[in-house]
Amino acid sequence: MSPSVLFAQNANDPIELAIVVRVPTYTGKINFLSKQMHNPELSLQKKAKFQNSLNKTIEKRNDYFNLIKNGFNSYFKTCEVYYIPDTLYKEHLDGNSNVFINDSAEIQSFNTEGKKFIYILQGKDEYQLLLTDRDGNKLQKPWPYMKNTFLAAFKLLLDKEAYINNQIRYFDEKIAKLKPGTLQN
Repeated sequence: MSPSVLFAQNANDPIELAIVVRVPTYTGKINFLSKQMHNPELSLQKKAKFQNSLNKTIEKRNDYFNLIKNGFNSYFKTCEVYYIPDTLYKEHLDGNSNVFINDSAEIQSFNTEGKKFIYILQGKDEYQLLLTDRDGNKLQKPWPYMKNTFLAAFKLLLDKEAYINNQIRYFDEKIAKLKPGTLQN
């Protein structure tokens, strides 16, 4: 898929580009921990451990969404950004527009008519961001795929926010160079 196809079917018919960021929800883990807490065969001590684990998982999910949202709000200006929980990703691909996460972390429908989506998915862990097509495939050059980071694991341990924001800035800079008007055939 060439960038010009994403930006214009012809010079007089531009297509508005938008990014969809798939956000991990840890739903499987949360459901498992919730079930275990209601298991009558478990001791109060074990239930308390499951409750603690559940609380940490929910906190991790919420912190990650806020980290991603704040990073994109601060450092990504090239096009609109939508957030979608991983559990509703397939519904989005099937055309459902009532699957996006709003700023209050609630599911909401947005009018996305006429938009051409490219996707930010998670790579080897939730902190590695990849720019892909709807099926998770790498886009053709000149589209960026990922930010190569020297000593990525070390940088991630030191400062997750800076690590994420660095990737977001990278995608913004690379995609901005492909904006309409500079890349129409």
